[in-house]
Parts: sequence; structure tokens; C-alpha cells
Amino acid sequence: MHFLTGNSIMRAEMDGSNRVLLISVDSPRGIVIDFEGSRLYMTSTGEKQIRSSSLAGGDIRTIVQLGPASHSQVIAVMGERIYWTDHFAGKLESCKKYGTDVQGGPKVL
Repeated sequence: MHFLTGNSIMRAEMDGSNRVLLISVDSPRGIVIDFEGSRLYMTSTGEKQIRSSSLAGGDIRTIVQLGPASHSQVIAVMGERIYWTDHFAGKLESCKKYGTDVQGGPKVL
């Protein structure tokens, strides 16, 4: 399993044993595994970024640099798109997995 703790993204066995630090991130808020692409996607409110890495924590890529007032929380992958919420703006946003075609959705109440 993969999980957030403090400023870290970690991996462990389902019983919590064999914990491994994968990535240090400033204020991570959400993670999702893209099993088709074998990538881990994450939101960071501290770095104002959507990033990805290999499932082992290497090959870290910035997918989208968010605006200074952005506060990304929840993240999901569906097909070729990544979706995330901007908590402060109340919006659902998305882009293609490699950071192109960024789209902001309507405000969600």
C-alpha cells in the first residue's frame, strides 16, 4: 500500500510492516496510483504542483505547476486524464497525464 505521513509518501505491506520512504514532498494532500501507466500521482499544496513518480519513487516529474493561491486536495486518474480539486476555488480541474490540455471545471458548491 502507498500512504501519506507528514511530508512523506511511503509504501508498506498491508499489515504496516516493511515501511519504505518513497518521496519527500512539501505538504502532500493526495495520492493516486495509475496502474495502467505504472505511475504514482500526487498533489502538493506546499510546492503548488501535481507531480508523478514511478511506483518505486524514482523518475519524479512535475505535471502541472499550479497558481500561487491553489490548494489542491483530492486527485484521481481516469483514462488519459488526471483530475484534482482546488479546495479554495471550489473547482474540479484536469489535464492529460503528461500535463497538456489543462482544464478548469465549473465551481463546485
